[in-house]
Amino acid sequence: MTTLKILTSFKRRLCSDLHPIYRWKKQLEDSGILVHTYYDHRDKGLKNTDTLLIYNRDFKNQFTDTKQLITALIELKKEVKKLIWFDSADSSGSMDFEVIPFVDVFLKKQVLKDLEYYTGENGNTQVRIWLDPKAEQKQLIPCPIDMTHKIKTGWNLSYYDYRPYDARIKQIVSNSLSYKLYPTKFYQATQPRPLDLTYRGTLKSNNLISFQRNKVIGMLNELHLNIAHGSIVSQKEYLKELTKSKVSISPFGWGEICYRDFETFICGSILIKPSMEHVNTFPNIFVKNQTYIPVQWDLSDLEEKIVEVISNHESYTHIAVSGQEAYKRVISDPDGFIKHLKGIME
Repeated sequence: MTTLKILTSFKRRLCSDLHPIYRWKKQLEDSGILVHTYYDHRDKGLKNTDTLLIYNRDFKNQFTDTKQLITALIELKKEVKKLIWFDSADSSGSMDFEVIPFVDVFLKKQVLKDLEYYTGENGNTQVRIWLDPKAEQKQLIPCPIDMTHKIKTGWNLSYYDYRPYDARIKQIVSNSLSYKLYPTKFYQATQPRPLDLTYRGTLKSNNLISFQRNKVIGMLNELHLNIAHGSIVSQKEYLKELTKSKVSISPFGWGEICYRDFETFICGSILIKPSMEHVNTFPNIFVKNQTYIPVQWDLSDLEEKIVEVISNHESYTHIAVSGQEAYKRVISDPDGFIKHLKGIME
């Protein structure tokens, strides 16, 4: 039996990024992994640990500066056999590489296939690779060339709890509410869909993070289609619209992968999103022209793709079916997740 200890100070994330660990805690124990959670890096329970996974979100805020953070990591490393840093940032880029010399594994939800990009050797150091390199945006702290082997693919938002109950109580009950008693509800991709497209959102002043989103909104205003768009509505109304929609558009924002991707699979709509060919992610449900329809990062072909799919909807419903079936498989496969997690821990 081996121990996996989770160190986090962001309790509400236990039902999102860390949800599969707690959802399948019993299966993990049956496979030989005991899971324990801690909220303070000074906790004596962290001593003599096989594997310690640090969930970075808000963790860094406990320290006044990088030097203090690194000192804490050095002390933790003395107590554990394997130290894993989980960079939970939405983007495939990272602002955390200052810690990589002091950990054994550096996890990300999605990892660029071109690991050299992280070193800054090619001159491109923007955190969000899909944006114009000339635009001013946050720059990644380069990863040392001899450390790129530590960068590993963690797991993405597909394992989030998407069951439609109030977000305020989800933080409390998510990891203990049985999926057998309260399963994820799916909607047939082939059911009648009176709406051509749904995309809820409003224009944002941050043109970098919202570049693609703003472009989508501007485009929708020009299309003569039956579209549900405009201001944000309740989750219940949003999902109701999505189940009636032929197409769902999911542009990049803070990162490449969005909750909307998996809500689309659940609701049986056809997912159109910018190409995902540049990243490795797990589980990889994004198979171009099989589970989603890719478009260029500048969205230059988006209008053409929308019109084509909506005009010939029946010819494309197999993509919605395949996407939904792929998603169903991964969220019903604890063995697949456990195998992946063991590979990270080895």
